[in-house]
Amino acid sequence: MRQHLSLALVLLSSIALGPSFVDAGPALLGSEDGGMSTDSSNESEEYGPIEYDDHFQYAGIEVGNRSATLMMPGGHDYSRPLPLVVSLHGYSSSGYWGAWYVDLFDSVLDNEHLLLYPDGTMNPIGNRFWNATAACCNYWEQDVDDVSWLMGLVDLAIDSYGADPDGVVFVGHSNGGFMSHRLVCEQGDRIRGIVSLAGSTYDDFDDACDDTGRPNILQVHGTYDWVIYYGGGYDYDWDDGAAHYYPGAESTVGSWANRSGCDSNYTQTGHLDLVSPSGTNDTDMLEHLNCTDGNRVALWRINEGSHSPVFRDGEFPNKTVPWALSGFVRDSDGDGVRDDLDQFVYNPNEWNDTDSDGVGDNSDAFPEDPSEWMDTDGDGVGDNSDALPEDPSEWEDWDGDGVGDNSDAFPRMPGEWNDTDGDGVGDNSDAFPEDPSEWEDTDGDGVGDNLDAFPENGGESSDYDQDGHGDNADAFPEDPSEWSDSDGDGVGDNSDAFPLDPEEWDDTDGDGVGDEADFYPEDPSKSERSLLFPSLAILTGLVVIA
Repeated sequence: MRQHLSLALVLLSSIALGPSFVDAGPALLGSEDGGMSTDSSNESEEYGPIEYDDHFQYAGIEVGNRSATLMMPGGHDYSRPLPLVVSLHGYSSSGYWGAWYVDLFDSVLDNEHLLLYPDGTMNPIGNRFWNATAACCNYWEQDVDDVSWLMGLVDLAIDSYGADPDGVVFVGHSNGGFMSHRLVCEQGDRIRGIVSLAGSTYDDFDDACDDTGRPNILQVHGTYDWVIYYGGGYDYDWDDGAAHYYPGAESTVGSWANRSGCDSNYTQTGHLDLVSPSGTNDTDMLEHLNCTDGNRVALWRINEGSHSPVFRDGEFPNKTVPWALSGFVRDSDGDGVRDDLDQFVYNPNEWNDTDSDGVGDNSDAFPEDPSEWMDTDGDGVGDNSDALPEDPSEWEDWDGDGVGDNSDAFPRMPGEWNDTDGDGVGDNSDAFPEDPSEWEDTDGDGVGDNLDAFPENGGESSDYDQDGHGDNADAFPEDPSEWSDSDGDGVGDNSDAFPLDPEEWDDTDGDGVGDEADFYPEDPSKSERSLLFPSLAILTGLVVIA
């Protein structure tokens, strides 16, 4: 590789370094609209997807004594994680220009992910590099542990900025591609996939590349790459003259296919028009299918492609990033349950609906009963079945009178529910609801039928002498033998010999003349005085006068 270093620097400077712009780096910190949101609350009861926008948010994150910039789409909620793409620039470039070259800034919104674009270490001649494999590109053998530092940045993005730990992707160009391959050897269980553009893996893959996981491996390489040869090549160390071999694109992918239990031969699965100008399917998609470990391994061969192809706007990230995320499933609401298993994709409080009633188990008072989900009064009976859903002591109202059966003294009688005096007759029907001995008043005289001697006579209720005549009408209420005094002489008709003559009541001698008028009350043969004596007296008086 060293014999081509001069050519490489020329090629890389035009693409990786770009025009004389300044990498703003941490100067971009903050949000383009004035602040960075960390609000993860849901103020509305309605949940839905976040509408991300181009009011991008930025954060400067630091591990050890090195920092990097994290870019996030506008609207990003730290509690609702997004995949993380880490851009690894080529030798002598920078994080900013490396991400710009492969259109990863636009991809943040287009593909909805976070973007971390760190800078490699500066070497003595002012070129940034990654300490990847022996073939590339720590030429001064500086003591740099890029694996630990990069994964530390990833951890910080996950812990503090809402990066999804299951959706970590490294996209590297040239030296960055080599670094991506080293990362999946040492941290393969933490990386979803890599996209290596014009990079390579270890020469002694089986020995040097630790078996730490089965990430998705996508190698993108041009057949006319004269810096990192498509078919493999050597890196010559100018200091000691040692040569370090790097395997070709097909060999790199073949090593991963073998490790992942994929088909030994690749299958052409399609073509892409990645490189400008458009209109030509310049890229062959070659994939080792049927990987037993569930990952994907592929080579996208850019026919006549250079070390740094000029890609059509957005084509590179829009094709490679989703591919590298194959098998990744979002957790859109951040509740810890992936969307493919979450029955409430956007509700962070719910994920399962056992009874399929549309109400999540966490909110469902009856998670196994599809007909019930609320128990407002907490009585153990669902509101849909509870006749009195706000009364914890009641749940049934058999007679539909609005009074629960537990309180209803007459649960099968819709017109009654209370029996204050406990006489078995409901208060609504009981003429005497507070008197347990009475319940009816047939004649409406205010005296209950049980006590009323005349229950059908509204004018009578008592018969003190029990003669069958009410006290109100009985002229002699305390005399059972009398009840009427027709002539009002104070003697009852039953005893009054002259019931219609107020002057008479006895006829001792039975002569039909009352004792008061009978001069001989004990002589039935007479009742009046003789007229002889009055006549003589009158005659005597006349003689004297004469």
